[in-house]
Amino acid sequence: MKKFITVIVFSIITLTFLNCRSTYITKNSDRWKKFELRPSQLSYSGDTFFTSRLDDNNYFGIFYDDEVFDDRKFYYNILMDDFGWTLGTNDIWTADPYTVRRTKFGHIYVNPKRKVAVYFNPSTEKYTAFKVKIQSKK
Repeated sequence: MKKFITVIVFSIITLTFLNCRSTYITKNSDRWKKFELRPSQLSYSGDTFFTSRLDDNNYFGIFYDDEVFDDRKFYYNILMDDFGWTLGTNDIWTADPYTVRRTKFGHIYVNPKRKVAVYFNPSTEKYTAFKVKIQSKK
């Protein structure tokens, strides 16, 4: 019985650690980290309008870039695919409601490896893409 309890406790600790680690986003992660951002905080001037840090304590800044803006649908499609959505006929996205990750208006999703962020604007109900610059720990 003692051995059984030890195995259960070890399993719970291991699963907890692995689940927490899976959401750990570093500068080399090809996953999306979500941040809340008001539309009034956006800037299309090319200046950095949002900064934060990743889980490995590297900092990043988000700014407008013409090239990334032109490729916004490309990055949007990658984000939706990564979240478990499938683009079907007539450009309609479908997904399994129990396994899909949903996007939220008023949030920006940052992918450190691709150095891009996708923002879902609650005012216009559209998305746009921005460039991300990673800066190493200070």
